[in-house]
Amino acid sequence: MKTMMYGLLFVCVCSVLMAGDLNPPAAPGPDGTMKTLDEVEPRIPIPGSATATGIFVINDSGSYYLTGNRHSSTFGISVFADDVTIDLCGYSLIGSDAANSYGVYFYNSSNVEVRNGTIRNYHTGAAGTYSTNLNQRVMDLRIHDCTGRGISLPGGNHQVVNCTVSDCGMDGINVGGNSRVQGNTVYNNSTYGIALLLASIAKDNVVYSNGNIGINASHGCTVQGNTVYSNSADGINASDGCIINNNSVRENSGEGIDAGACAMIRDNSAYQNTGYGIKASSGSTISNNSVCTNGLSGIRGYACLIRDNQVSSNNSTDTNGEGGIRVANYCRVIGNSLNANLVSNIYVYSYGNFIESNTMFGGPTTDYGIYFQSNSNYYQDNRTRYTVTAGFGGSLPSGSYDGGGNVSLY
Repeated sequence: MKTMMYGLLFVCVCSVLMAGDLNPPAAPGPDGTMKTLDEVEPRIPIPGSATATGIFVINDSGSYYLTGNRHSSTFGISVFADDVTIDLCGYSLIGSDAANSYGVYFYNSSNVEVRNGTIRNYHTGAAGTYSTNLNQRVMDLRIHDCTGRGISLPGGNHQVVNCTVSDCGMDGINVGGNSRVQGNTVYNNSTYGIALLLASIAKDNVVYSNGNIGINASHGCTVQGNTVYSNSADGINASDGCIINNNSVRENSGEGIDAGACAMIRDNSAYQNTGYGIKASSGSTISNNSVCTNGLSGIRGYACLIRDNQVSSNNSTDTNGEGGIRVANYCRVIGNSLNANLVSNIYVYSYGNFIESNTMFGGPTTDYGIYFQSNSNYYQDNRTRYTVTAGFGGSLPSGSYDGGGNVSLY
């Protein structure tokens, strides 16, 4: 009996010792682990509005977010500070089509980012107004039905990435120098699809059915990897010193690619454009392109290097003085493959051109392999066959201007 009582006493003592402190801890103080609401969501809210309201003005740097769709009678959000991030959180800024209204307006501010939502029915969707605006980032937005431009960013060093811009009354996207426009879809805008100023980059965009030029690039720009089609003027129009490569340019109502002097145009596909497939001025290089079924000559060059292109079935309008490649004044035309271009595979319009090692096949309406409109040109080692009239015609080079090895087969 005593043994049993000692055992029960031992169990009770152990239970008390193992239970620990029975008094609850005090509530956490100021330095405890609980977080304030500002710590949970440190960003500053921009309230939504179901009816048209006034401008939300940002005067301080920081991170802001939209809490619901916001209707406005004039401006949506105006930014007067540097170093601001605005997250639309998938909601919309909705204007009332008022004149000179802006969805997001950068007033002489820099390093501002707006992203992730929709902006519509303003004069301009997202805009700055001063050349001192720098480093703006417009990302993952849908901007449409603006009466002016979709995005307008003067100044420079901007980024416009992964936006869809459509149905605006002027340019879809217009940016200042040294900017990057990448991964956007731009269509049904009344003037240019994308307009770039000095030394900017347009890469991997889809640009179609705009009312003027698809991509308009100022001096020294790079236009790379874009799909540009069904625009009402040129597909790509570029000033001097541009690099234009790996684009697909088709079914535009002007030239496929129209470049100024000293351009590098390579690895593009240009087809079924109303005018020339590719056109360039002095000092440009046109190489490794596929050019076919354009309304005028596939390639037109002035004082250019034109080499290693595939050129077929161009000059579909059957225009005299055009063909697969048309050159004037000191062009070098080397190593191209031409097939079934109407009138002539190569049309040499004026003097001083060097035509070498091209391979040409005719078609039912190919009169000449090479036609020389002018004297004082040089040709060597060209091969042509299956032409209607002659392999080589016009003012044929002779004497020292004939390098030999030119062969015409019927």
